[in-house]
Amino acid sequence: MFKTKKARYWLTLPVSAVSLAVVMLILVESRAALSSRVSRDLDHKVPDSAFSTFPNQLQNQRIEVEPITLRRDGFEPGSIMRSHGRFILAVDNRSRLENLVFVVERINGNRQAERRMRGRELRWRPLLNLSPGEYILTETTHLEWRCAITISAQ
Repeated sequence: MFKTKKARYWLTLPVSAVSLAVVMLILVESRAALSSRVSRDLDHKVPDSAFSTFPNQLQNQRIEVEPITLRRDGFEPGSIMRSHGRFILAVDNRSRLENLVFVVERINGNRQAERRMRGRELRWRPLLNLSPGEYILTETTHLEWRCAITISAQ
């Protein structure tokens, strides 16, 4: 079929190059998928910005995470109780709604945190240090969606 080894070489070279490119593309795509999956799994980790803000105070302190999920019918769980101290409020938007505004406020009306979500942004991770009392997490366009947050003195 091929008259010389040289002709066979020049025909297999482009085929090998294309095969190598396809394999590399598959490896890059699978690595990107794995990386995004790992970052989703590690999403409850304390953000690096928290350590740069309070380097001496937070490096030896364990930060707890309070996970809350927004579904189409409201927040789950509907209430949380915890002792005072720094914590991450991990709010995940699974409602499939866009442009939401989350607010954490003390029952007397003082806003402690607020986040205007852009488009279908799914996560909000504020680092909070609330004093003892009663707070509420709401979404401003759906005031019936509420998560009561009780912070105890101990």
